[in-house]
Amino acid sequence: MLSLDHIVFACRELSAGAAWMEQQLGQPPVGGGQHPMMGTHNKLWRLEGAYLEVIAIDPGASDPGRKRWFALDDPAMQARLRGAPQLVTWVARSDDLDGDIARAPLDPGPVLRLTRDRLCWDLTVREDGALHWGGVFPGLIQWPQGVASPAESLPDQGLRLAAFTAHGPEGMRQNLRQLGVGHILRAGRTTGAPALSALIERADGRAVAFD
Repeated sequence: MLSLDHIVFACRELSAGAAWMEQQLGQPPVGGGQHPMMGTHNKLWRLEGAYLEVIAIDPGASDPGRKRWFALDDPAMQARLRGAPQLVTWVARSDDLDGDIARAPLDPGPVLRLTRDRLCWDLTVREDGALHWGGVFPGLIQWPQGVASPAESLPDQGLRLAAFTAHGPEGMRQNLRQLGVGHILRAGRTTGAPALSALIERADGRAVAFD
């Protein structure tokens, strides 16, 4: 069964985005680094058995020669990120990536072997870098045997994902159930464009909503 690996917030500039997230969560990031293949960099927070990522284009990186993931090269996405970081998508963890791709209701994109420092993982990334269903359809990730994911290796920060909600039409939800992730997301509104929202409980008990 697929499970939640991490949720993805994008921002225009990483240091400012990470500072904003630290203020929201009441905790500093405890991980992160650079992604040479994508020309991006990130900061991470632990969420019990998952984690939260804030990611941005790395201005010091070489041109990746392809569209970056999470629609970061899309002018519409960059316009969306002019303010605070935005919850743009999420990633589901698989123990059988080929099988889950075969069962997916749409093509999630080819599988790439990505790296960050000493970490490596296999992830579906569309060649055009775009997001399916406004980011509600997840990327699919498989961690190689013997590789500890950030959800396992990062220190506990007392942060908990109290609610994770998918907004969109019933047909989209049926496709999420077909993929095998219907148990991860709550059902939200059925009108308007597909979107995600999250409620994170901080270590001090305060709940922070992200829409």
